[in-house]
Amino acid sequence: WICGFFSGTKLRTKLDTILFLETINFDYLNNNLKVFSFFNFTENNQEKIKSGLYKEIVEREKITLNDSNIKQIDSFLDKVIFVVNQTKKEDAIKKLLPISVKKTFSDAFYISIFDEIRDKQSSLKNINIENKTITNAEEILKFNKHITKKELDALLINRIIGVELFQNNIPFGFLPYMQANYPNEDIEDFIQECNSELAVMFFNKNNKKDIWKLCFHIIDLVTNNLESKSAEILNLVKSEVLAKVKISKISALYLISRVQEGYKNANS
Repeated sequence: WICGFFSGTKLRTKLDTILFLETINFDYLNNNLKVFSFFNFTENNQEKIKSGLYKEIVEREKITLNDSNIKQIDSFLDKVIFVVNQTKKEDAIKKLLPISVKKTFSDAFYISIFDEIRDKQSSLKNINIENKTITNAEEILKFNKHITKKELDALLINRIIGVELFQNNIPFGFLPYMQANYPNEDIEDFIQECNSELAVMFFNKNNKKDIWKLCFHIIDLVTNNLESKSAEILNLVKSEVLAKVKISKISALYLISRVQEGYKNANS
């Protein structure tokens, strides 16, 4: 990772760099710390790290180290903050949700989401930024080597519901309502309106808890009433839960139909 840093983007900033570690042998440190700097390593291990890093850079870059190179590397190490993060994969994903939920999903389900996000991050790391220069931390965003909070929220929504929520096909459970009430309407436009209303709801930063309460409330209703139609599930939704998220009953019915669709797909 450090060698890739030197061979790729040239960073000219005084900001610290954080390196997350899943584990570490605390015998390498002077103290049993979970957040520490390079100077918290024992003197012997500091020398080993530097020696190994110098050797790796020489082999990768096919260069001969000079005093200037060594000063640059040492200066970089001075700015690194090491963080030992021993959080379990499933707990890391659960913490992305703004509410505590019942054990609706297995740990394996949450781990699969973690792995999907990790794989996405790994693919972004492969975007070539060789010889690019940035003068401040914000400029790194233009290279699109990051995942946004909105993208994470969308992924969580889609995985928890079980299908891609924001699509234009009609969920099977929603079809009877469309046929009975909007036989001559442009179906694609109507579905888009439902998607738009749900998107506004889900990405409302100020109402996350109520949004996810509705989501898990619907999931519980669907899984406990497998033979019920979407309209029947809607009648079971608590009015106070629906009122707090400020969406129409039509969009709530559409959401219920998507959850039913996801459940059937997962168990087919």
